[in-house]
Amino acid sequence: MIGIWQIQHPETFLRASIPAGSFDPDTLKFINSIGGIAYRFDQRGVLTVEAVQFIGKFDVKIGINLEALEIKMSGFASSKYEIDGGQVKTVELLSSDMDFSALYGQDEMMADMKARDFLPLFVVPYNLANYTCSEQSLSLEFINFPNIDKPLEFKRLR
Repeated sequence: MIGIWQIQHPETFLRASIPAGSFDPDTLKFINSIGGIAYRFDQRGVLTVEAVQFIGKFDVKIGINLEALEIKMSGFASSKYEIDGGQVKTVELLSSDMDFSALYGQDEMMADMKARDFLPLFVVPYNLANYTCSEQSLSLEFINFPNIDKPLEFKRLR
């Protein structure tokens, strides 16, 4: 698990970053994303997440209307983590220097949020995941996470 991992499926990651209860997941249609997200697990038990101009877009269907939802992330966040058997858990937020915003239609919905409010594996009570790791891939499966029903998948960068 030690290494730097890049997210494989931006849609799943973006869905996981939308605060629970903000939108009915069935009303969201993924359009596209640019930029990237990487998770770095180090030997000292620190997880650092870097978002590089990461922007994702969805259409949100409300009745017969469609509204645009744009999520932006940029910067770093870190937390201590612990491994117990096949599970990883974040236990203490160390830094949250990541900008996050969500623009819904013309309105800014969420801004100036801390990593513990939106970042997958940082949000309590969803800060525990089963993990599967090989030389080139990492999968985090969250238990009872309301926004996603499949694991976050990563490929090894280093």
